[in-house]
Amino acid sequence: DDDDDADAAAADDDDECPLAPWVFVIDGSAFLWHQVRCMVATLFLVGSGREAPSLVDSLLDLQQCPARPCYDMAPDAPLLLHSIGYPEARLRWTPHADESLSAVAALWRREAEAATLRSAMLLTMRSSLLSARVARPAPSDRAGGGAGGGEGGGGGGRTSLVAWGELLAEGGRSPGGEEAGAARGGKYIPVLQRPTADGVEAKAATHEAKRARREARQQAEAAAGGTRD
Repeated sequence: DDDDDADAAAADDDDECPLAPWVFVIDGSAFLWHQVRCMVATLFLVGSGREAPSLVDSLLDLQQCPARPCYDMAPDAPLLLHSIGYPEARLRWTPHADESLSAVAALWRREAEAATLRSAMLLTMRSSLLSARVARPAPSDRAGGGAGGGEGGGGGGRTSLVAWGELLAEGGRSPGGEEAGAARGGKYIPVLQRPTADGVEAKAATHEAKRARREARQQAEAAAGGTRD
């Protein structure tokens, strides 16, 4: 395809699970450096409600946004080039293609089985943490800010036991310790209000300056060597 085309789909039907992965399938005839990671990061910012959908059009408008704002790209770990298409007329399969494909398929099946088992184990461990019973101070203790009561506590208030996951939800926090929807390191700054990286012209000028310095150094070294001879 001459134009990039993208589809996104949840890989898990459990929308309430914060660990459910999303899969972005992007087709194109070519890709720029970090293009896919920037696209996915922008889509997640829009999907999480931190940015308006109009951000996509603004970033593609070179008059409004001549250089990329400084935002975190999506991680490169899940980035996968999984398919390359060629015209059928140009394909010439080797005689042992079936054996090679079968061997690779078997290898990937074993890797998938191991990853599935490990994922199930980690999800079970996480679930046990969320269901762990912890002490919740009585409303009077939380309002007064005094020492907690109950067994081992020095205060006079009573405590009740509640699942840790439920306690986090009441406080608007995630299991990672962050408040729901909060940005790391403080208040969230909209993408279009952030500093920008160098534009194409600035990067080209920097590259040209480095090339000129390198050539001048090489010429000076060659001249010095000729003088010594």
